[in-house]
Amino acid sequence: MTETVVNEVPRSARAWGATIGRRWPSVLGLAAAAAGGYELVGGTAAEGIEQAVFIAVPVLVYLTAAVIDRPRSAWPVAILATILVFGMRASDVEPVLALAAASAVVLVLGLVRRLWRGGDEPATGQIIGALGFGAAAVLALYTIPTLGALVVGFGLLGHAAWDVLHYRRDRVVVRSLAEWCAVLDLLLGSAVIVLTVTTII
Repeated sequence: MTETVVNEVPRSARAWGATIGRRWPSVLGLAAAAAGGYELVGGTAAEGIEQAVFIAVPVLVYLTAAVIDRPRSAWPVAILATILVFGMRASDVEPVLALAAASAVVLVLGLVRRLWRGGDEPATGQIIGALGFGAAAVLALYTIPTLGALVVGFGLLGHAAWDVLHYRRDRVVVRSLAEWCAVLDLLLGSAVIVLTVTTII
């Protein structure tokens, strides 16, 4: 009996480790959401608006991957964009506006390439998605705090659905990036909405 229990512990630990190994993007998304959510604790709607950067980064990531038609580029672009966000914040540069400008450049290059080569990348859906989510991130900066935070919260939830769609279709970005982003967007978006509602009540 004792030997059975001893053998079961390592087996369950291995199973748990294997599960985490398979779902590492979700674990990473959970950790990122926890870090972002920590900034919201005891905060106001203004802190919610600051989370707009979590919309602006994936807009650039998805759009870049779509334009160059390289799903595996998603992670390098996401990591580079995140590093740049920290640098911009340290230099008092608004990262959402900078990322929106970068996305606009990528979009223009993509459209020129599409017209010049007669291809279909970036797809119309990616263009609409980039414009919609990008506009939401920028709009949040220029409205009253409560409305801006709600725009961010629902924008993140909308992007979570966007991530799930791309995960299921296994297109544009690698599935691990879509999974990570979906978990992050869902949890952080919900946290921003809860924070905003509690400041209203």
